[in-house]
This record gives sequence, structure tokens and C-alpha cells, in this order.
Amino acid sequence: MDPILEISDLVVEFSSPTGLFRRSSISAVDKVSIKISKGEAVGIVGESGSGKTTIARTIVKLIEPTSGHVLFNGQDIFRQDSCARKEYRKQVQMIFQDPYESLNPRSSVLRIVEEPLIVHKISPGREDRKEKGYELLQLVGLEKDLAARYPHELSGGQRQRVAIARALAVNPQVLVCDEPVSMLDVSIRVGILNLLKDLKRSMNLTFVFITHDLGVARYFCDRVAVIYRGQMMEAAQTEDLIINTMNPYTQLLLDSVPGEGNGKSNDLNVDASTETAGQRSTLPSGCRFNPRCPNAKEKCTKAPPEFEAREENHYVACYYPIR
Repeated sequence: MDPILEISDLVVEFSSPTGLFRRSSISAVDKVSIKISKGEAVGIVGESGSGKTTIARTIVKLIEPTSGHVLFNGQDIFRQDSCARKEYRKQVQMIFQDPYESLNPRSSVLRIVEEPLIVHKISPGREDRKEKGYELLQLVGLEKDLAARYPHELSGGQRQRVAIARALAVNPQVLVCDEPVSMLDVSIRVGILNLLKDLKRSMNLTFVFITHDLGVARYFCDRVAVIYRGQMMEAAQTEDLIINTMNPYTQLLLDSVPGEGNGKSNDLNVDASTETAGQRSTLPSGCRFNPRCPNAKEKCTKAPPEFEAREENHYVACYYPIR
């Protein structure tokens, strides 16, 4: 079956000033390729600064890529005419990390949910839009009496449910979720994840799920792609990736999640220290993880390893994978 969404050799670079008249290029995403089937939830996992949010924003056309392609149903989204662009914005919606920042504080809950219907001229009548708004609020588990409230009158979990309702208003095929539960209390996260799971099943939605937490990815995602400093490090079915981890960087992420160990870290001593902004702007030669990797050898500093299949449907970029 052809993928509904395909990211192919995606490169995103940003320009940064290095002096009075000089600028340098910072590589945020470097030749990332991911295929996503309809109805699938694919997690993109990595530390802060790994490039995962840049990928998400490129998918929803908030960022133009330097090179590479993003295909939706086989069509390059950056080569669309105006009609195709408008349709794409209906079909692929984004749920942002901070529900307070992503909602208009001057609009009521009902108005926020109705706005996509107005923009895309889906329900021209006021009463029709109002009824559709109430249905959407009910769909995401909110009471009708919340419709007249404003974002500051809601809890964080309620605000994120409003953001989900707004995204669903135009009946999309794909939801791009950028850390949708990271700013919520732990007790609220499972409720939001279960809601997204129910919507995925009942509406056959496809998800691109951005997270730094492999525990969250394990709970929600069918497949996971791990990236570090813009490059793909490992990708596999979620359970396979967690139980049969091959890349030391993936092991670092797994060890950072309480209760998600796989017993492979006993002989490793991965450098878990965070990088400074200066370190991030200067890429090491070879594998980008080699300065922190316990398995790194001279070969790792010469050229980056190929991202290739080591087992069936399990891809790794590492010269010396964990066994």
C-alpha cells in the first residue's frame, strides 16, 4: 500500500550570523526519510534540538525545506497550486505543544472550534456551525457548558482538548502532534493519549507524533524513528525498537524513562550530559553522536554510518550497534 505521507531526503538549514557581515548555515534536519501509511501512528523521538519539531513544522508547511520532498498521497506539497494547497491544509492539521499559546485568548471555546469551519467554508450557517462545534466538544470529552468560556478559564488538559477539537473540525486525514502532552500534568497525560488513541481508531486517523519520551511513544505509536542532531539514528516497530535497541543513542533515551529499561545499559556508559548551543552549531565529523558514544572508535569519526536495515524492518545508523 502506498504511504499517505512520505518524507524523502529532507534537509532543512537555517542561517545564523557569525560576525558583522558573515552568516553560517546550521543544519537542523539532514536527509531524513520516513514513510507513513494511512491509519498509522509514527513517533519521531529525540532530545531538544534534535530537529523533530522542525520536521513537524515542515510537514504542515510552516517551514520551507532546503532540499528534499514531502509527499502527500504521492504529490509534492511544495509544488502545489493554490487549490491543492488549501485542500492540503484541511487534510493535515497540527496540534501544538502549548495549548495556551496556540489558542486565541480573546475567543470563546465555541468560536475557536468554529473558526476552521468559517475559514474553509464548511458550514456556512451560524446554527449549523454552532451545532457542529458542540458535537466536536463532545467528541473530545468536553461538556457543552464550556463552550462560552475562554482559554484562561480552562485547565491545561481542557485547553488541549479544545485544540484537538479545532484540528478535527475540518475532518483531516493526518494529525501532526508536537509534544502534545509534555506540558500537562502526569495525571492528565494518559487521558489525552487515550483520547487520541480512540480518535485514531474511530476516524482512521494517521499521526505524526513528536516526543522526547520513549515511554509516551511506546504507549501511543506503532513505529518510532529516533533522530539526533538532524539525522536518523534508528527506526523500527515500537516494541522491537525498545526491546531490541541497537543504537547507543536510543539506549540513552530509553534509560532516561523510569521503568522502560531493557537490560542493555549495564555495560554502557553513555554520556547523558546536555549540549551547549555552541556545541550544537558545530557538528562533529563522522557519526554525530560519536563524542558521547561509549562504543565510538576511530572509524566513527571519519564518516557517518549508513542508515540501513540490520534486521527485518529495523534500521540503524551505527558502525558498532548494541547486541
